[in-house]
Amino acid sequence: MFQYTRVRYVGFFHDLDRHSFGDVMTEGECFRTIAEAKSKLSERFTSNLPCEVIHPWVDDDDSVTYAGGEVSNEIFPDVTEEAYIDLYPITRNGHPFPWGHVSSEPLKRIIFGPRGGVHAENF
Repeated sequence: MFQYTRVRYVGFFHDLDRHSFGDVMTEGECFRTIAEAKSKLSERFTSNLPCEVIHPWVDDDDSVTYAGGEVSNEIFPDVTEEAYIDLYPITRNGHPFPWGHVSSEPLKRIIFGPRGGVHAENF
């Protein structure tokens, strides 16, 4: 069951031939924090088990929220160290909490560092 939790970022996963084309509702993922996005990328690299993916709910005016989004368990086989997640911040709009709009430019890129750690780089 969903809770009304504010989406702070919508992320798009990329790795070799696996990448998103930017459709927020079907390819975007909801993240509440940068730490959550880092954890998801690490989980995909270290495990072949299903990974929970929460897609945002998109309203008619392109506002997004966690509430009502689709949850799926997806397997990401053979994720490489070249994988990354681009995070687009959600900016508040005139709607009541927890709605907002996806920024047109990414704020952070979640990547693997040289020693296997996960880092957030500024764009």
